[in-house]
This record gives sequence, structure tokens and C-alpha cells, in this order.
Amino acid sequence: VYDCVDDHSSYGGLRSKSFVNKCERIVAKNSNIIFTTTEELKNKLYEYNSNIFVVSNGVDIDFCKVENVHPLDNLKEIKKPIIGYFGAIKNWFDASVVSLAAKEFKDASFVLVGPYNENIKDKLRELKNVYLLGSKPYDLAPSYIYAFDVCLIPFIINELTLNVSPLKLYEYFSFGKPVVTIPIRELLRYSNLLYIYSNKSEFIDCIDKALKENDISLKEKRSLIAKENSWNEKFNLTTITEYTGVQLKHFLDSLSAAPLLLRAGVMNKTLVDMGAGAGFPGLPLAIAFGTELRVTLLEATGKKVRFLDQTVRELGLDNVTSVHG
Repeated sequence: VYDCVDDHSSYGGLRSKSFVNKCERIVAKNSNIIFTTTEELKNKLYEYNSNIFVVSNGVDIDFCKVENVHPLDNLKEIKKPIIGYFGAIKNWFDASVVSLAAKEFKDASFVLVGPYNENIKDKLRELKNVYLLGSKPYDLAPSYIYAFDVCLIPFIINELTLNVSPLKLYEYFSFGKPVVTIPIRELLRYSNLLYIYSNKSEFIDCIDKALKENDISLKEKRSLIAKENSWNEKFNLTTITEYTGVQLKHFLDSLSAAPLLLRAGVMNKTLVDMGAGAGFPGLPLAIAFGTELRVTLLEATGKKVRFLDQTVRELGLDNVTSVHG
């Protein structure tokens, strides 16, 4: 299974873009099935493997809700309005437009939450209304996003960033927030709900419009889009309590991967269940294969990881490890 989430050859710092593309072609040709996060990535790989499906990013709508919002001490002294960003602040982050906007909107605060490179810090350190808060537990994402008046996706515009499927858009939309973003192809379908810019002057104009937004219907429409892009909606993993429904929708669906694993040979192999949630499909597969298959349950939400830890202990599954990340 090849899970393609980015245009890897477009990452900076590569010695050879053609070499990365060659490696990816080999992986695509030798995969039984491919999943991509965007149509553009699918089109790139389709000529090498037609058994390919688009599964764009989704959001845990039960996590991104007001009930999970708590007061944040480090925001108490920060002046409103807050123009915010939650996510990695790395090479794809355009510090130059943020710096320009911070100088233009001196009465606003720019709050950037996430791990950052030192060169980003150097570009923003002199601006008194820019707050680089560093890495924060993902459990706090709803609280930070809820505190933002305007949310940003301020990426450098290139083939890598234009082809992503940004999870943070749906996290922002969960709270109905106005979002200022570059013209990411996957997001253009929501252009009537976004403030899209392609250069620095448009970035300033978009922030100004977003700050002045007072149409409550836009907030409601964004929240609806987030719900439509929740993992529950994408995979019909709604709250199922009826006995037969649990058997069919959870356990049987999980075990449908077993034939593929058997063909691949599971002895001494490790399966990583990314975004494990309540443990499907990882736990049923771990039970079915026993010690022949090691299973790692990777989950970003702390309370779900604690649930998984307890479940693994109760079931005595020595071949299962849960990881918070």
C-alpha cells in the first residue's frame, strides 16, 4: 500500500528531483493499491498504477468543538484581534508576508503556534505584535483556534504547497473561522468561503476583509463544510451501538485487510495504524494474527491514546503498542 500525501519531489534541499520521481515510480508500479490526498497527486501516479484512490484529509469533528476549548494562560495578555496559525512553521511557511502584515496591522496580534525553524524566528523576532509560541500539545488545538479571529495558511507558493490537502483548513472551519490562504488547488472549491491571495498586497487586503467580516451565514457554511469532511462522514464511522452494525461496520471492515496482509506475509512484520481512533482496523487485525503481526496504533488525540492503552492492557495484546503523535 502506497499512501502518497505530498509531491515529494518538490521538497527543498533534494539533491535530485528526477531521482525522487524515479523512486516514486518504482514504488507506484510495485504497489497493490495507492491512496493520494489530492486529484493532482493521483493524476501524477495514474500512468504507473491505475488502482489508485483519492482520500483527502479529514477532521475529527468531535475533537474540534467548543466543549474541548479551555482558557489559555499564555493568551490572556495578548491583545485582540488575534490573527493566528496552528501547525508546523518550517521551510514552506512564508514569514515575509506575516512580517509585512504585522507591520500593516499594528493593533492586531499575530499568534503562531507550532515548531519553527530558527531562520523563521530571525525574520520575526523584532516584531512586537508577533508571538511565536512554539510546539503545543495537539489536544490544545481547539482552544487556540477558537481564540483566533482570523486564521492563516501563509505558505510559500510552489508546486508542493499548491498540491497539499491541508488538514488545518477543516480544523479552522470547524469553528467557522475566516481563513486567509494561498490558492491551494484542493481548496478552490471553497473559494466563496475563503480569502485567497497570490501576492503580498492581496494578503494584506484579504486580512483586512477577514477582520471586517460580519456575515454569520459564512460561519455556518464553514462549519457545515467541516462536518462534511469529518472522518465520520468520509468513512461512515458514526456512533454505531447496534450489535450487528458493530460486527459489520467495525470488525468485518477491519478484517477485510487480512487477505492482503496474508499475501504480503505478516511474520515478523509491523503494521502501523495511522490515526487509530478507537483502534479500528489495528486491534481486530492484531487479535486475528496474534504474535505473527506487530501493530503500532498511532493517534494524535491524547484521550484516545489513553483509551487504546487501557484496551490493549485489558485484552493482553503483547503485540500492540499505542503511540501519541
